[in-house]
Amino acid sequence: MQIDHRLIEKAQRNDRLAQKQLYDQYAPALLSVCRLYISDLQFAEDALLKAFFKIFTSLSKYEEQEHFYAWIRRITVNECIDFLKSKAQKLSFTDWSDTYDTIDESDLDNESFNDEQIQAFYR
Repeated sequence: MQIDHRLIEKAQRNDRLAQKQLYDQYAPALLSVCRLYISDLQFAEDALLKAFFKIFTSLSKYEEQEHFYAWIRRITVNECIDFLKSKAQKLSFTDWSDTYDTIDESDLDNESFNDEQIQAFYR
């Protein structure tokens, strides 16, 4: 990818057109990076948008001696990892109790089982 340092400088000064041009130039490649980490397209696109937000708000920290694509790719990968961590936390704290059917005692037969029958069932 050809890097236009003037375009980056304009984007650093919050030139919206320059930022859009950077987005248009790098979004397809960075979306592919996101898809390596996040299989769902919508979630990958969300991570990409968050990454570009971080890229544009951090452009003042970019130093020209660093390769621009490597810099924005690292931000994108970190955003994908953050997404996966937050998704893992949400899954680990999900209350699954509402997903199981409860048994209504009126649905059970009036037949009761004694301890021997129950133990025989589990053998």
